[in-house]
Amino acid sequence: MSENCIDCIQIKNVKEDILEVKTKIDKLETEINNVKERAGRNEEQTKMVFKILSEIKTSIEKISTKMDVIEAKPNVLLEKVAVGVITAVVMLVISLALRYKGVM
Repeated sequence: MSENCIDCIQIKNVKEDILEVKTKIDKLETEINNVKERAGRNEEQTKMVFKILSEIKTSIEKISTKMDVIEAKPNVLLEKVAVGVITAVVMLVISLALRYKGVM
């Protein structure tokens, strides 16, 4: 009979250990599911970051192309101003020359 009681205690201890292991497994499964969920979100965020970087790269390429076009063509406004200034200076010189000769 005493041998039976020892077995009963051992069985009880084994049952408790099994319940403890099951509880730990449940906790680990929950943690694993949380990690998987976070990994999925991180993957989506990473994809979004690369998409945004790709869009930025495309925008930079467009800006670069536009800058090349702007640099390639002469500055029309600057040329018009220069022609205006040269014309004014020439007119002033002619006016002064004519005034000096007494024509005006």
